[in-house]
Amino acid sequence: MFRFFSTLFEALIRNIDGSAGRKIRYWYYHNKLGSCGKKVYIDINVSFSNLRHIFLGDNVWIDNGAILLAGEPGVSNRKTDIRTNENYRYRRGELHIGSEVHIGPQVIIQAHGGCQIGDKLTIGAGSKLYTLSHHYRNTADPTDTKRYHFGSMVPDKEQFLIEAPIVVQSKAGVGMNCVILPGSTIPEGTWLGVGLVVRGNHLTPGAIYTNANITDKKN
Repeated sequence: MFRFFSTLFEALIRNIDGSAGRKIRYWYYHNKLGSCGKKVYIDINVSFSNLRHIFLGDNVWIDNGAILLAGEPGVSNRKTDIRTNENYRYRRGELHIGSEVHIGPQVIIQAHGGCQIGDKLTIGAGSKLYTLSHHYRNTADPTDTKRYHFGSMVPDKEQFLIEAPIVVQSKAGVGMNCVILPGSTIPEGTWLGVGLVVRGNHLTPGAIYTNANITDKKN
C-alpha cells in the first residue's frame, strides 16, 4: 500500500513546473536516492527507477523528460555476456553522477550494468547510454551459431544480451543524440559531436570527435 501511494505522489509532483516544482521534487527525492547533493534541480517529467541505486553530486540538473534507470537486471534465463570496464569503480546496477553535471532533455541512462559519470560535463539532449543491450549472436560462445532476436518480449531462450559498465569521465562532453553502448568509456576532456555512436574504450583523452560513428572493431 505504501508503494502505491508513493508512486501516486511521484506522478502528482512530476509535472509541476517552475521553481516550486523543482523544490518539491528535491524535497521528495533527496532522501530516497542513494545520495543527493546540494543544488540538485529535477525538472518536469523526469522518471527514475530503483532510486537507492542512483547517486547524485552537487549542482546537478536533470532536465525535462530524462529517464534514469538503475538496479541490477531482473532474474531471467537470458544468456548474457557480462563484461567489465576497467574504468568503472562502483557496483553493478549503480548510477553515479558527479557534480556540475547537466543531464539534458529526453536523455536515457540505463545503468543496469553500472554507469559512472564524472564532473563538469553535459550529456546532450536525446542521448542514450545503455549498459545492457540485445545482440544478434552469442558473443561468449563462438560455437553457438543461433541467431537471437532483438525483443524483450520474446522467450528468454531466444534472447542474447551484452552487459558492461559505461564511464563518462570528468570534463567530457556528449553532444545531442549520441548513443553510448555497453562497456564504453568517454575519456577525460573528450568531446563527442552530434549523433555519434560509441562502443569500446579506444577514444583518446581530450580529443574531439565529429561526423562519424565510432566503433571498436574488436567487438
